[in-house]
Amino acid sequence: RALEILETEGDTEYTEYYNQLDNLIEEFSLKTVEEWKQNHLSIHQQSLFL
Repeated sequence: RALEILETEGDTEYTEYYNQLDNLIEEFSLKTVEEWKQNHLSIHQQSLFL
């Protein structure tokens, strides 16, 4: 649904948008559960200092 909204709003018309999206999907799919947990903790810790 999010991609549909982006397309409707014209936000996917940037050069190489879909190539970059594919790169992100691939990068995220390679992360292990432990890496996701570590990243979540890091983001949470950073938010404590805002």
